Amino acid sequence: MKKIASVDVANLINTWYVYIKKRDVSKAIELRDRIMSLFGSMEEDQDVLLYFNLLDYRFRVLMEDIAGEPKLPPNAEDKAKTDGMLRYYYFLFKGMYESAKNNYSKALTLFRVARDN
Repeated sequence: MKKIASVDVANLINTWYVYIKKRDVSKAIELRDRIMSLFGSMEEDQDVLLYFNLLDYRFRVLMEDIAGEPKLPPNAEDKAKTDGMLRYYYFLFKGMYESAKNNYSKALTLFRVARDN
């Protein structure tokens, strides 16, 4: 079985993050299912799995919000920490994807944004 590059899966996760932020539930659900199906054939990368888990938490919060289910108020410190990690991974993996496409100037810019977040 051919292994899928983790950077390609990370790029799909970045797209999923955009759908979550836009609250586009149908596309978010569809892409989440696609990403989950790729994990079995993805090269091992713990950072990509961590990024997925962070976004999956955000996805579940979105689904709870849309369903109107009561939830505990979020801890502001935890939310800020999670937001910072999401921004870091978003720009890191976007930079890795551009680097894999030989767009080194764009990749370097994205890596700097990740570093400064």
